[in-house]
Amino acid sequence: MVEYAQREPFATRGQIQAIMYALMGSGGLMARFFNQFFLNGARYGGNYDFSAGPNVPYWMGVGMALAALTCVLGLIVDSKKRASHDLRTWSAGLWTLLTSRVVFQLLAFRFAFNLFAMITGSPIYAWVTNLDMGWINITPRMLFVPATIHYGRFALQWNWRRVVAVTTVSNIVLMALATFFVIYDVSRNAWVFTALFLLTGIPVAITNLVTGFAMVEMAGVGYEAVIAGLWATIRDLNVPIANKVRTSLVDEFPAVMSMKNDSHTHNQVAYPHIIGFSIQVVGLIWLVLLPSQKTPLAMMKSHGASRVAGVLVVLGYVALVTFSWQQALEKY
Repeated sequence: MVEYAQREPFATRGQIQAIMYALMGSGGLMARFFNQFFLNGARYGGNYDFSAGPNVPYWMGVGMALAALTCVLGLIVDSKKRASHDLRTWSAGLWTLLTSRVVFQLLAFRFAFNLFAMITGSPIYAWVTNLDMGWINITPRMLFVPATIHYGRFALQWNWRRVVAVTTVSNIVLMALATFFVIYDVSRNAWVFTALFLLTGIPVAITNLVTGFAMVEMAGVGYEAVIAGLWATIRDLNVPIANKVRTSLVDEFPAVMSMKNDSHTHNQVAYPHIIGFSIQVVGLIWLVLLPSQKTPLAMMKSHGASRVAGVLVVLGYVALVTFSWQQALEKY
């Protein structure tokens, strides 16, 4: 996807990427609908009186995978030829890329911005009246796809920093309303809670797409897969750190939500969320590391390089992987 996105004209670059993100979002949405309607019967512990057999989703997955493989082999023709390089030459080129300003600055942005955005309080779903967790997994995705398509058609030239700032603040406001409405019993209605979650699909989709644009622009020729892999996994490797911080916050303000529903419990549950949302707001400061558009990012490619920063990128990635393994083994 990264390689084909880079082949678009500079002025309209991003349309293929938006289409790909919309297709991936549509596939995820259909899978969640299937789980909600066909794997939610009595034999799976659900509420419906009908369900699909346990082998059906596996056969469907195999069938769609074979169809996709057939399309790749029969429809995609790649006429782009590249000179082959030995491992030493390729590794030297990768090291040069990692020491460039555009790569280490955007990877630093990816790490710091997403880490701050992931810190939250404890889940409050138990206090929502008659909440269907299946629909909570579906509703944010329902606006994800149309928001992605709309931005890809009409907003490719918008300022990235402003867009991410506005969408992040919007998401924080929506999540804060849903959270504190439930905690302080303003409204614990499942429809209200689900509606607020539904709206979060718009800012999440736009933030995901804009940061993806930055990733495509910084990827070097021949290293598209490496950069895409680093970009994706750094966010995932933030999860153990964010979970550790959330656990510490919740431990500082102990509360048993299932046992009490008084003002003291409300406050104890709310404090970690207040701190978490505050950290997310502070995390907006990392937007200074994100270029405003494709042209400033292209200029960064030819200005600035640091071997120290390259070393920090490698060591930081290894440290994140090590910490993730340690946390996984500890939980196991």
